[in-house]
Amino acid sequence: MTARGAALRVKVGGTNSETIAQSLGLRATVRAVTSELSQKLPHRNRGHWGGPDWGLASPPRKKYLSSKMNKQPAPRATTAPPRAKTAASVDPSLQVPLKLWVVLARAYGEVARTVGEDVAKHDLTPMEFGILEALHHKGPLLLGEIQRKVLVTSGGITYLVDRLAAKGLVKRQACPNDRRARYAVLTPTGLALIKRIFPTHAKMIARALSGLSTREQEEATDLVRRLGQAAAEIGSR
Repeated sequence: MTARGAALRVKVGGTNSETIAQSLGLRATVRAVTSELSQKLPHRNRGHWGGPDWGLASPPRKKYLSSKMNKQPAPRATTAPPRAKTAASVDPSLQVPLKLWVVLARAYGEVARTVGEDVAKHDLTPMEFGILEALHHKGPLLLGEIQRKVLVTSGGITYLVDRLAAKGLVKRQACPNDRRARYAVLTPTGLALIKRIFPTHAKMIARALSGLSTREQEEATDLVRRLGQAAAEIGSR
C-alpha cells in the first residue's frame, strides 16, 4: 500500500477506508504506466488528448457554434424616421394651376388607355386609327395635313402611313398640282374597316367620358379649348 493510501485510510476510517485506498493506489499505478508508454510511442499514435491511442480516444468535440450559428445575423431593415410635415415651399398662387395640370394629365391617361385597348383589338395603334378616321371623314389628305390632325412629327406620319399601306388599308396618290406632294387615300379594305369599327369605338369613348353630363362635357370642351389656345400662344412667344 502506498503512503497516500495509508494516509487516506487513517483520515477516512471505517471498514471501507482500505478499499478506497487500494482503488486510489491502482489508479495512480495505471496513470504512471500510461505516462511512460506515451513517452515511448510516436506522436502520431497518441490519442486525441496526448495519451496513447488505444482505440478508445474520444472524438474531437464539435465547436460550440456551428458555421450557421457563427454567421452574424443580417442587419434589420431600418426605416427612415417619419418626416415632419412642413409648409409647402411652392407659392400658394401656383398650387391651383399645378393641381389642374396633374388632374388633366391623369384624366387624359385613363381615357387614352381605354381607347388604346379598344383599337388594339383590331391590330391598330391609336395613331393609326386616328389616320383612318381622318381620311374617312375628310377624304384624301396630304401627309402634312394628316400630321397636323393627329399631332405627330413629319417623320412619324411617314412611318405610320407606311405601316397602314403595308396592311393594305391606305395607299398613296400623286398630287396633280405638285409632283413632290403625295395624298394618303383609304383603300377599299381600309374604308370597310373604319366603317365597321368606328361606331363601336365612338360608343367606347362616350362611356369613357360618361363621368360628366352632356352639359358638363360641353363646358369642359370650351374650357379645355381655351386652355390649349392660351398655351399655344405662350409657346410661340
